[in-house]
Amino acid sequence: MSADENLKSLVTSNAAVKQRIGDRMYFQKVPGDKRAPYVWYRRSLTGESDTLDAAAGESPFEFTFDMAVVSEKDYEAEAIAELIRGSANSGLALNNYRGTFGSMTAQGIFVTEQSVDYEALGIGEDSGLRIVSLSVRVML
Repeated sequence: MSADENLKSLVTSNAAVKQRIGDRMYFQKVPGDKRAPYVWYRRSLTGESDTLDAAAGESPFEFTFDMAVVSEKDYEAEAIAELIRGSANSGLALNNYRGTFGSMTAQGIFVTEQSVDYEALGIGEDSGLRIVSLSVRVML
């Protein structure tokens, strides 16, 4: 599986997230018959990271994803984003996650909110939807 599929699998494997969005986690493009709540994501960066302590020829590989949690309800998008991002009570805790990432092993996954001037992608229109935009960095 690709890093894109591994991220979707990891996020939707959490029972609390799955209860909220089901299988509605879309890569790159949201179907026209979309029903909120859902999560849209895309890979925005792929590359090798520079390190000072890695052995010669070994550098961690890095993927960064833009992710938008979309809902019609005021606080639902934030609640789902909190489940994905992680907190003491969420169960998934994608932020600071280390471990199995599909067929790969994640050295670390880090989740931050996008800046306040970030233009949300993946909704295609101004339809009154509540959006929480996240940045997910995966280090392999």
